[in-house]
Amino acid sequence: VALFLHRQLTGPVRDRWSSWHEQYLPELQQLLGAMRRGVAETALAQSTVVSSVIGPFLPAERMRAPLSQKAMWAVASTPGVTAVLNGMRTPAYVEDAVAIMEWPALEETEEVYKAVGAIEVS
Repeated sequence: VALFLHRQLTGPVRDRWSSWHEQYLPELQQLLGAMRRGVAETALAQSTVVSSVIGPFLPAERMRAPLSQKAMWAVASTPGVTAVLNGMRTPAYVEDAVAIMEWPALEETEEVYKAVGAIEVS
């Protein structure tokens, strides 16, 4: 957007825009970076909690699997579920989904759901 404005504006308006852009855009980028880091830290903390809560219900050979695979596996193992829809924006997402197709069904899905449901969201 900033580049588009820079290209489209002319005259005094462009000069004012350029002055503002040069002064405030670096600060805005720094703020957005800090916000991204904060969101990433929160997401990591939440993922860690979920992983620790569901860990006792998983076999040892699946403990090191990514949380995304554990979640898809639990859903795919749920009685009555015949398809799991997930995002496939990157090859890694596809690889995660394909990998769980070879895993045997998780037997304690209800316990996993209960454990995750008991997590307090802050």
